[in-house]
Amino acid sequence: MNKLLTLLAAAFLALPTSFAGDAPPAGDQPRPAGDQPRPPGAEGGDNGNRGRDGFMRRLVEENPELQGVDLQSPEGQEKVRAIMAKRMEAEAPRIRQRMAENQAAQHAELNKTLAMAPEEFDAIKPLLVRVENLRMQKGLIDNVGRPAGMGRGGPGGQRGGRNNFFNPQMLLGDTQLDPSVLEIQESGKALKALVDDKQANATELASAVARLRKARQGFDGVFAKAQEELRAVLTPQQEAILVDNGTLD
Repeated sequence: MNKLLTLLAAAFLALPTSFAGDAPPAGDQPRPAGDQPRPPGAEGGDNGNRGRDGFMRRLVEENPELQGVDLQSPEGQEKVRAIMAKRMEAEAPRIRQRMAENQAAQHAELNKTLAMAPEEFDAIKPLLVRVENLRMQKGLIDNVGRPAGMGRGGPGGQRGGRNNFFNPQMLLGDTQLDPSVLEIQESGKALKALVDDKQANATELASAVARLRKARQGFDGVFAKAQEELRAVLTPQQEAILVDNGTLD
């Protein structure tokens, strides 16, 4: 599962971050699993601003509708978001296919490590996939799929948010976001809208914060239950293996 999340991270690092303050993308296309993204600014020497500026220049060259547009203005950022949403939509099927292949390979290796007969592994697989999917979906929302402006704050944090053109559902295909994850996403968006609304009052803000916290707690309960159901069908040795590889907490 860690490799699957690494593949997701590599895919998103290949796409641009928030235009105004985050590091530039590591490249224009998603990288294969295991490839290490280049550090911010690698394309423009040791100056991160050069790398970001270089990417934006290429973006303007490839998209004539951006020529003459102030990319730091609300209009410019909206145009860039629209372009990157289309790029992500085009890449999503290929990323989903590689995610599926990656997961299948991991399961085959895990079956050997757990020393299970094929039919035994098939019996626990739905419980395993449930845990994996919940962890991945939460990761999409919290780390690489946060709504605009919902990045982690603090020194060096992403105050402006990243990948705000991104709809996590694109990477899930026919699999829907779990309701507990969807509520985190929706409550996060609602809170962000109020944070941006200078007319929002204290009661509205407090209510939105409470909703988001409740959503996170709700997910924690769902995830804990899924893990417990998986643990119930494992031997102590098998549980230890899944804790060691990050599948279980």
